[in-house]
Amino acid sequence: DDDEEDAEDEDFDDSMFDRLAELRRIFARFDRDGSGSIDRNELWTCLWCYGIRCNGQQLDAYLEYYDADNSGRIGMKEFAAMCGVEWAE
Repeated sequence: DDDEEDAEDEDFDDSMFDRLAELRRIFARFDRDGSGSIDRNELWTCLWCYGIRCNGQQLDAYLEYYDADNSGRIGMKEFAAMCGVEWAE
């Protein structure tokens, strides 16, 4: 029974790390300038690619809502939150 629990823990860990790795790949895809954050234009592209059509005012609202550090850009942790993933550092 302990072996089954260990196997389940390993599956959970692998799955969790796979999801985080995929999230990093997606983030890097939209961080076109390689700055480590997503600017307003990159955010618009990201949203558009995932079927979210918004005007400039709506885009600014997305940015304001998810830009927790008020940098005017979306960092990895903020991007994770935007995707519904809790990112612990």
